[in-house]
Amino acid sequence: MHSIKRFIPASFVVLWATGFIGARYAMPWAEPFTFLAARFVLAAILLAVLTTVLGSRKASRAEACHAAVAGLLMHGVYLGAVFWAIHRGMPAGFSALIVGLQPLITAVLAGKFLGEAILPRHWIGLAVGLVGVVIVLWPKLGA
Repeated sequence: MHSIKRFIPASFVVLWATGFIGARYAMPWAEPFTFLAARFVLAAILLAVLTTVLGSRKASRAEACHAAVAGLLMHGVYLGAVFWAIHRGMPAGFSALIVGLQPLITAVLAGKFLGEAILPRHWIGLAVGLVGVVIVLWPKLGA
C-alpha cells in the first residue's frame, strides 16, 4: 500500500468533521454558497494533485457522471442547506446533531421503502455512531 493511502481515511474524517466548525467561522465573511464553492474548488485541486501523485486511473464516463451527481447532491444540496442554516443562525452543534441522525433515518427508511434488511450488526454500528455523535456534541447541546 502506498504510504499516503494510509492517511486518507483519517484525513477524510477530520476534514468532514471540521466542516461544521469551518462553516460557523466562515459565515461572517462569506455567503454560504460562496464559501461552499471555494471549499469545493480547493478540494478539487487537492484531489487532482493527490490522484496525479498516486497515479490513479482515469475515471470512466459513467463513473465521472455518478461522482458528479453525488457531489452535486452532497455539496450543493446537503452541505448547502447546512451552511445556509448556520448562516441563518442555527447553532453548528444542533445542525451537526441533525446530520448525525441521518444514517439512522436512512436505515429506517431503507427498510421501510426499499425493503432492505437491516441486520443486527448494522443496528449496532448505527448505535455506536450515534453514541459517538452524542459524546462529541453533548457539551454543545447544553449551551
